[in-house]
Amino acid sequence: AQFHNTSTPLNDANEGRLWQGINTRLGRTPGNPLIVGSQKGFLGHWKGGAAAPANNAAIQILQTGVIPGNRNLRDADPEFEKYDTLVYTNQTLRRGPNNPVNAVATDTLGFGHVGNLNLLLNGDLFFAMLTPEQRATYLENRAPREHSRFQREIALMTGTEPYYSMRQ
Repeated sequence: AQFHNTSTPLNDANEGRLWQGINTRLGRTPGNPLIVGSQKGFLGHWKGGAAAPANNAAIQILQTGVIPGNRNLRDADPEFEKYDTLVYTNQTLRRGPNNPVNAVATDTLGFGHVGNLNLLLNGDLFFAMLTPEQRATYLENRAPREHSRFQREIALMTGTEPYYSMRQ
């Protein structure tokens, strides 16, 4: 999970308590803890749109299997000891190709009760649900979109198209 973690005693404790409740409700046990990363530990305080970098990090975790540690974590607050379904690590963890990250949760608990809670799933889970025929049809239908996306990326990288233009 990518936590918001404002580094304030009240918010971080509330966030841990929220996820402890979610984990308990879902049946997660202390022996299978949710690994917690803090986006503010990497990026500092965002003025707005804090969900964007958290979700970007989640996508990268799903694609690479690399779970970044909390680099600045020296001593976790003793308050967190009661959250036995969470683990705060300062070490980067790497999952192997046969043990992918299947899901990453993100949350941003902002001021003024503006918040975000997402669950992003590994795309391989989608393909695993399809029959071979459904998968072939999906990939065939997706191919033109992938080609268009690739052409757009090339145009942006080579500067032949602007990143943004106002449409009339």
